[in-house]
Amino acid sequence: MSKLRIAILATELKRPHPAGSQMLEVINYLSDEFDFHVFAATIDDKIKDKVNFHKVNIPLFRPLLLRYIVQFFLFKRLISKYKLLNKFDLVHSIEVTSPFAHIVTMQFCGCSYAKLLQNKIVRYDGFRSIYYPILNFYGTKFEKNLMSNPYLKTVVAVSGGLKNDLECCYGLKSIQVIPNAVDFGNTSEYNFSHAALNNNTNLIIGIIVAIGDWQRKGLDLLIKAVSLLKNKENLKIMIIGKGPIDKYKNLCKKMNVSENFDFLGFQNNLEFYYRSAHFFIFPSAFEAFPIVILEALYFGLPIVSTKINGVDEVLVNEYNGLIIERNVIDISEKLQRIIDEPQLLKQLADRVHFDKSLYSIENISLNYKTLYYNSINYESNNMSNL
Repeated sequence: MSKLRIAILATELKRPHPAGSQMLEVINYLSDEFDFHVFAATIDDKIKDKVNFHKVNIPLFRPLLLRYIVQFFLFKRLISKYKLLNKFDLVHSIEVTSPFAHIVTMQFCGCSYAKLLQNKIVRYDGFRSIYYPILNFYGTKFEKNLMSNPYLKTVVAVSGGLKNDLECCYGLKSIQVIPNAVDFGNTSEYNFSHAALNNNTNLIIGIIVAIGDWQRKGLDLLIKAVSLLKNKENLKIMIIGKGPIDKYKNLCKKMNVSENFDFLGFQNNLEFYYRSAHFFIFPSAFEAFPIVILEALYFGLPIVSTKINGVDEVLVNEYNGLIIERNVIDISEKLQRIIDEPQLLKQLADRVHFDKSLYSIENISLNYKTLYYNSINYESNNMSNL
């Protein structure tokens, strides 16, 4: 029996691209099972000998708006010229890359995010106040086009919350939840009882990790919240990630909390920083299912987060973490509790339980394997009924 031929449409399949790095691992795991043809700007060396790579000249530089527009029309032309939908058993788009596909894996919902922008729940300053609404406007138009394309069989959402968002926005019926995988490598789970919290000092260390878009992540709110603490000298927050952080460093100076924040930039070895922290904080406005939450839980950290997609599936308020409202006062009150109640984090951490097998690359890849075969059966059944 010949292998199923699957076309993967993506911007790039390599780290640190969030969606790309996810599909990279799935393809690597399933490469013996399926005949993958990857259409992308670039892919990781680890799969170059395992797939048929077709380079697409997508601009990987900023602005993102240019990238979105160019890649959308490049793939539209590619599908039309080479008739990919007929040449392959399945065409799988990773995010809103192409106007047509049989399967789409969604890591975002521009329609839901547009409502946050319209209601000013997320606010950008200066040039970004104009640019991001335009970026989201065009991204959502492309998203709507793909969600209504006539060849669509299944949409994969990475969380139940994202599934609900897509259902509400587009009335989709065929949505399957397959969460993101987390590659823990050979790292072992962290025993929180050995944390520096027990080193007879009063310093409590929090951590926030993100690739960028710090406004959506709520970094400005966090900085302002720390400024309201009575004894803020007992709190330190490590900030890991890229982006225009000078703005936030200046805000720290303005709020007189520069000593409370360490801007560490992008880091490859996140394990070291997770093991150095006592809790993970994430006052984000919108996510699909942040992998950093899963990583933090794996290392035994209580989560202090807004009730965003994915978080509501792993965090129970006052049990293994704290739910915060996305405003300065509530964030400050929760942080004050952490400082004033020395045993709170220990109690929450003792109840952190994380089943990494649910989010292992093996398990997630097997879910995609089942999806691919079911999608072919779906097509065969429909054809037999004609």
